[in-house]
Amino acid sequence: MQATQVVCAFQNGVSIPFPTHSPQPIRRKLLRGTDFMAPTPAPAQSTTNAQAVVNANAGPRLRLNFLDGIRGLAALYVMLHHAYVEVNFNFDGVGLSRTIYQAFNWLMYGQVAVSIFIALSGYCLMLPVARSADGKLRGGFWEYIKRRARRILPPYYAALAIFFVVVVVALRWPHAEDPRWLNPVKSIRPTTLISHLLLLHNLDDAWIYRIDPPMWSVATEWQIYFVFPLLLSIWRRLGWGTMLTVAFLAGYTPHYVFNGAYDKAAFWYLGLFALGMVGAIIGFSDLPINRWWRDWLPWGALALIFTFLAARRLAIDWTDKWVSDPLVGLAALALILYCARREGAAKPDGTRQPLVLRLLNSRFAVTLGTFSYSIYLVHYPLFSLTNSALLKAGWGRDARVLFLLFVASPLVIGAAYLFHLVFERPFMPGSPHTQKAAAVAAVQSPAP
Repeated sequence: MQATQVVCAFQNGVSIPFPTHSPQPIRRKLLRGTDFMAPTPAPAQSTTNAQAVVNANAGPRLRLNFLDGIRGLAALYVMLHHAYVEVNFNFDGVGLSRTIYQAFNWLMYGQVAVSIFIALSGYCLMLPVARSADGKLRGGFWEYIKRRARRILPPYYAALAIFFVVVVVALRWPHAEDPRWLNPVKSIRPTTLISHLLLLHNLDDAWIYRIDPPMWSVATEWQIYFVFPLLLSIWRRLGWGTMLTVAFLAGYTPHYVFNGAYDKAAFWYLGLFALGMVGAIIGFSDLPINRWWRDWLPWGALALIFTFLAARRLAIDWTDKWVSDPLVGLAALALILYCARREGAAKPDGTRQPLVLRLLNSRFAVTLGTFSYSIYLVHYPLFSLTNSALLKAGWGRDARVLFLLFVASPLVIGAAYLFHLVFERPFMPGSPHTQKAAAVAAVQSPAP
């Protein structure tokens, strides 16, 4: 069967072919894939959201919008999770009616979405490298760090400055329920601010959840960026199987060596990031050994299996995130590879797209994905401020949960979009001026 190539342009200026070949049995070195192939040239084309197009000889245009869609829905879930746990912060339902508790307790698993963010970040950052001629970062290590810093740090520092003022000034009244806000002024020490400025606040319990609690994962991912080049070196020399093994071993070492003392920093995310890297290698490589993995495995079924196993583990003990997070990462990897395969086989009218792909390609999900980083940065302090005001006004727990979920959440999304326009979009590649251009930039240079 003649191969069909889906071409995807990413941040290193190289067009990335996505071949969909008939599967062929491969008997050797299934965990390697280090022979580099020069990228297949593609004609220059104007691009839109998520940057994936089919070349002129291969048929209709194709967009990998689902990458933005996954990120957008994950950000939405994290936001709703924090709206719920802002009131039910002990996850025990005390003070909530049985109806409210049962209706919304599915929102208690916020770190699942963060695990998806990490795997997706590894996938997107690996795409241009996996199909480059030498398997190296464009411009070398320091240029790569500069690109990451420009994309991540300006919105981060803007949110940090804004919500430092919110915590110190606006939350001066005691937050009688959540012990993190009992005395917010005294909880913010110089070391707290310095650790946030250096993105090291995930290393100490006295720092990690101060000012803007979700920022802990930004610190963890920022630290992973410095390990990414080392993982690339291992991949080039020893293949992705060894690279993945080293990443998980290194990620879990702090858990065992320090007896869980640093588990809040979730250093095992390094393994999830590496899973995303493997997804890019398998999905966008034309090497026979990687085609075997891509074409012979039932990625849709694997996504369902890993999702079931992760859900089962969370139902047994959701606090053992070091056990459930890798299952979430595997489910995300399988889902991404499944969606990419189905995008390559879809008709122009989308009639062959499965329901999950239509959902991830929806305008709502893709638009949220464009400014998901801003949603992640600003939502929590706004919910805390709102909940504190409602608590001071004498609102009960049920009423506050409903208000935060159905009234405050849309307003927070609007505030996040305004924050995105001012503090995030100007620092995206090309400083895009339109929503479509921002969607392109979000794929080219993903945020956490």
